Amino acid sequence: MKNNKIIIMLVDDDRTSNFLNKKILNNVFPETEILDFISSEQALAYLKSGNTVDIVLLDINMPEIDGWQFIETTRAENINNYKSIVLLTSSIDESDMEKARTYKEIKGFISKPLKIDVFKKYLNSIGK
Repeated sequence: MKNNKIIIMLVDDDRTSNFLNKKILNNVFPETEILDFISSEQALAYLKSGNTVDIVLLDINMPEIDGWQFIETTRAENINNYKSIVLLTSSIDESDMEKARTYKEIKGFISKPLKIDVFKKYLNSIGK
């Protein structure tokens, strides 16, 4: 059933970005399951309830709980039922890129818009 299906979680407060990214990912990777959340709180609740995902595509700049706080929360609450996090963000700030390198959970940094050729290398790295 879901054993071979790759599950990607989109976490971005921009509904339009989530909609477009979900469409793109579904078209290019029809065998994947795409979950989209417009708030970090909803995404964390999903993970806290024991659901697993392969890749979290996470925006940095979000209200209430930003991408950095999302990762810190997963650490503090020992939420580790995902294989990797790839930042998908509008940030082009070099300090964000440097900070991302300090988190073992973060396997990549993609500046918006989503570039499928760049994303494919992260998808291939999860070993499915």
